[in-house]
Parts: sequence; structure tokens; C-alpha cells
Amino acid sequence: SFYSLRGNQAKAIRLLKSALVYFKEKEDYQLVSEILNGIGNNYSISNEFSNAIESYISSMDFGAISRDETAAFNGEIGLAKAYYSMGDTLKGDMMMGSYIKKCIKHEKHEATSNAYGYLAMVEQDKGNNEASMVYFDKSIYHGLKSDSKIQLSHIYTNKAIVFFNLEEFDSSLYYFTKALDLRIELKTARQICESYFNLASFYIERGDLDCRV
Repeated sequence: SFYSLRGNQAKAIRLLKSALVYFKEKEDYQLVSEILNGIGNNYSISNEFSNAIESYISSMDFGAISRDETAAFNGEIGLAKAYYSMGDTLKGDMMMGSYIKKCIKHEKHEATSNAYGYLAMVEQDKGNNEASMVYFDKSIYHGLKSDSKIQLSHIYTNKAIVFFNLEEFDSSLYYFTKALDLRIELKTARQICESYFNLASFYIERGDLDCRV
């Protein structure tokens, strides 16, 4: 919602809860599930993970009785992220694995790509670069099968950062450039600026101050 994007999670949650009451009365359980998922996301951003988990579980419960069978598991990725944030890696892994398996079954390639991309970042934070690369490759595979080029550009950027940290600079430059090319094709101004900033940082860190991006 607008307030969520503006960083006002408290107001976003209040408005979403008002909408929740209305759509429960209308018995539109698909929208109820989506709203509860949104409430969970806002609680997660606010680091209120217990409330987030409760919202995600409710989202899946209502999704299970909605007209959209995928609504029954859409909350699993948020639930997994909440568990990871709380340090419960076992539950996080189990929930993320369940989510990915269902996304693949329903051919939700963009969602699958996003989930693998998140796992890649989790492994990167642990210092497990080899595992991170495996997840990035899976993320790219499903990203290419989806229609979301912006998602793919994010994956390329994150993979470029991992390669840079591994001092595999040619590969890093390759993926930074691929991300920029996609963003130019999509004409997404903010992401294009980010890509140019990433490339400038790459050359600065490499000591190549004369390079012109």
C-alpha cells in the first residue's frame, strides 16, 4: 500500500485491517488472504515477527478456502523469512522448501526465482559462497522462464556482488553489465541509476578511476 511504501507500517496495518473486516463480510477469501499477507509483510518490516507469523498463517488458512488454490501457500515465503529473521533456520528452510516445491508445481516461475534469490542471499550472509551461487543459478533459470525481466536484473546484480566478493572480477563485471542492459531495455530510471552506481563502484574498488561507464 501507499503507506507501506512510505515507511509508515503502523498506518498501513490499520488500513489493511479495516479492509480485512470489509472483505471478510463479503466472504471474498482470496482478497482476505492477500490482505493478511500484506499485514504480515508490514509486521515483518517492523520486526514484529510473532504478529507477522500469525498473519501469514491466517492468510494461508483463508487461502485454503478461497477460489485460488495458490493462495493457500502464498504466505509461506513470508513465514519462512520471518523464521529466518528470528534465527529459526530449521523452520525457515522447511517452509521455504515447501513454498518452492508448490511454486514449481504451479509453474509460478517468478515467485520461484524470488525464493531461490532469497536463499542465495541467506547463504551469502553465512559466507557459503558456493551454495549461494547454486541458488543464484536456480534463481536465474526460473527468472528466464518468467516474464519478469526486472526480477532477473536484481538476480544478476546480486550475483555480480557475490563474484566481486570472491574476486572473480570478470564474472562480476559481466553480471553488472547484464543487469544494466536489462534495465535500459525496460527503461526503469531508478534501477538504471542503481546499475550505473554499481558499475562506478566496481571500477573505483578496482582502482580504475579513468574508466567511463
